[in-house]
Amino acid sequence: MHKPNSTILIVDDEQLIAQYTAVLLEDYGYKTKLSYTGEDAVQTVHKGEKIDLILMDIDLGPGLNGPDAAQIILKDFDIPIVFVTSHSEEKMVEKVRSITRYGYVIKNSGDFVLLSSIEMAFELFDARLALKKQLKAITESEERHETFLNSTRDLVFLKNNDLEYILINDANAGFFKKEKKDIIGKNDFDLLPKDAAGNCRQSDLLALNENRIVTSKEKIFNRIYETRKFPVPLSDGKMGVGAYIRDITEQKQLENMLKESEETFRLSLIHISEPTRPY
Repeated sequence: MHKPNSTILIVDDEQLIAQYTAVLLEDYGYKTKLSYTGEDAVQTVHKGEKIDLILMDIDLGPGLNGPDAAQIILKDFDIPIVFVTSHSEEKMVEKVRSITRYGYVIKNSGDFVLLSSIEMAFELFDARLALKKQLKAITESEERHETFLNSTRDLVFLKNNDLEYILINDANAGFFKKEKKDIIGKNDFDLLPKDAAGNCRQSDLLALNENRIVTSKEKIFNRIYETRKFPVPLSDGKMGVGAYIRDITEQKQLENMLKESEETFRLSLIHISEPTRPY
């Protein structure tokens, strides 16, 4: 990917080679800046000057060498660096590879190789930025999703195909009275009384195996929960189980009280409507 008007910092202690490289790159449409020492390269970048790529010689004579200068720069700036050297030993290649993977060019390998290496470095850098942006968007989406899930008082979970928890909201963690990290990867038999776990497992399997929404009422820890479970496709290609669970204990208590009141009222009406028998 040729990126005209991009500025390339050429770092080489051999001035004639640096100047020749600058002429070559400028003829190809790039802008260039020159540094003849590692210290000057670091200073140039830290001045805030626009640098889109660095062509860094490994051997820079006395003072800061290329790899060390690159490491200092990369601590504060995300800039692609292509190393240039006359050394081709495996040890030297591995040394610079651990610093950056944007390229390694042997001196005198030809203008075409140098230009191609620079273009490839730009392509790799752009691909890396695009991936970084995509991951950021995914992370932000997940954070918004998690914020939404944690805003509800209902219990929310997602289980994998083995019915192990892989996602829960804050309310669900509070229900178990555990940290989320102590719940993820476990199943209901690890966390609930055997009878309750068995009932939960039964409705999980019903939703999973019959591929449908399953609504049920389950009593756990002396509370009554209305559960709505449904199959969910997972990133591994398998199906998991998601659920929204609402505590309806107070609602059921009110319903029972209402029924009792209605029955009491009904009996009262019957008593009132019965004819009074003379003594």
